[in-house]
Amino acid sequence: MFGRAGPLTVEVGFGKDEFLLELAAVRPDLDFLAIDYSVPRAMSYLRKIERRRLTNVRVLVEHAMLAVSLCLADASVREFFVLFSDPWPKARHAAHRLVAPWFAREAARALVPGGKVTLATDHEPYRDGILAVLEGEPRFRNVLGPGGSGPRPDGYPATIFERRWLGKGKVVWYMQFVREGGS
Repeated sequence: MFGRAGPLTVEVGFGKDEFLLELAAVRPDLDFLAIDYSVPRAMSYLRKIERRRLTNVRVLVEHAMLAVSLCLADASVREFFVLFSDPWPKARHAAHRLVAPWFAREAARALVPGGKVTLATDHEPYRDGILAVLEGEPRFRNVLGPGGSGPRPDGYPATIFERRWLGKGKVVWYMQFVREGGS
């Protein structure tokens, strides 16, 4: 896909944010895959990639479940980002949440041992749900310890959502999980 065999970083649900583009600009040694289901967002993103002349970013327009489950090989991803995905706060809509047991299972399968999943939300009940789901996957270890979440890890740019929520006085929680070795 990139004409080389570089480490792969994946953002699931890039939306209108340029987080992954900012990372790709400072890390030309890495390959980046941006996944979103919206064709108009993908077209806009492709124009931004072209404007920035980034050769290490590709866009996949697909539903997250299909993209993560079927398009990523075993042990092929060094890091996943899921930043401010829709929390679907109503109980009847919770089944639409991206971070669900299927995601934990498939992300663990696709990650290299030692690979990471970095997540962020401003919605406390969703944070609790994310922690429960990923801590329930035996191949993951919470970097901040069981139940742990905190500020944005060093080395990552702030997203537009993070800047917006912090500007409104809201709390933003980041979580990071490492894929332990073995199958």
